Amino acid sequence: MFLTLPFEFFAANIRPNDMVTGAPSMTAVSGMAHNLGRILSEQYDLPSIKVKAFTLVYFSFDKDQGGVRFPAQKMSGPDATLATPFDTRRGHGQAALVVLLDGEGKDLNNLMALVSDEVTLGCLLCDLGTELRFAGGTIHIGLKGETGEKELMLRVQGSWLSVLDELISVFPTKGLLVECKSKLLSDHALARGEAPLNALMNLLYLSQCERQKRYSTAPEAVTGESGQDRGPIELTDEFNDLLFADHDVLADVVSAYLDATPLEDGCATPSEEPYLGVLLPLMVGFHEVGQARGEQYFAEGVLSLGRLRSIRSVRADCGSSNPDWYQMWQRHFWCWQTDETLRLHRAVSCETFS
Repeated sequence: MFLTLPFEFFAANIRPNDMVTGAPSMTAVSGMAHNLGRILSEQYDLPSIKVKAFTLVYFSFDKDQGGVRFPAQKMSGPDATLATPFDTRRGHGQAALVVLLDGEGKDLNNLMALVSDEVTLGCLLCDLGTELRFAGGTIHIGLKGETGEKELMLRVQGSWLSVLDELISVFPTKGLLVECKSKLLSDHALARGEAPLNALMNLLYLSQCERQKRYSTAPEAVTGESGQDRGPIELTDEFNDLLFADHDVLADVVSAYLDATPLEDGCATPSEEPYLGVLLPLMVGFHEVGQARGEQYFAEGVLSLGRLRSIRSVRADCGSSNPDWYQMWQRHFWCWQTDETLRLHRAVSCETFS
């Protein structure tokens, strides 16, 4: 059973750490999905309801203007703070969180009854709007459609196809799903014998070069046929600005993608390589390292690769002509994985760990 939660978000953190900027972390999205499941199970007497997987679709995204970029520094007193490399970049926009719910038949039926009743649905929306956060920012549940004639509200549906069809009907030319591409990153690194970070930067550069060849919206600063000839790439704010069309936010990637001529997924590039799509770096989790004292560890962010995909392209993946269409949701969804041995906690593709 799939639950769709459309929302408008404000003051979301789009700089999850000093390695990547421009998009909220998938860790934050996972936390929002987990809290949604907790509210259903604990506050609405649905104890067996669990969030099995989740995905996120952006309809609009822009960075906040003005405001203090760096937190204030206090030089003395009990609340003294030191200078920090982290600034306060935040963004706002519209999105939809889709979660795959699992549970006993009785609780699933009770959930359907809950969202079908106007009174109980209103209470649920009030609780979700009050308690849920998106990357540290506030949310407002419900979205006006692209033309203003339709609305997108909380829905519970039985199939991923039904979810996609409704999203497309309300936002016919918008909607970019964030797809996990950790396996692409791993395969690329192994094939080239590169460190994962170098492979990540090479893939991002190749993706940007592809967009420059196809669309006039790509920045003119990117040149060259292949990232192999560009030399070492440093992961800096300047390079992030280059990736995101001289702006360090996901919004510019989204705008360039939506304004471009529609393309068929998987079409060949001039170099006859498979089309990589709109790739972007994402924070997907954290790694416990360096025992501090006792059983406590420091936590480092885990960086990986994501892809922005139009929901129409995703829907084409699930076409009935595909013999495995009923399993295709796994490619488009994320799940939370914990490896206690490696002390690794991250969001990964459900297809990889199905």
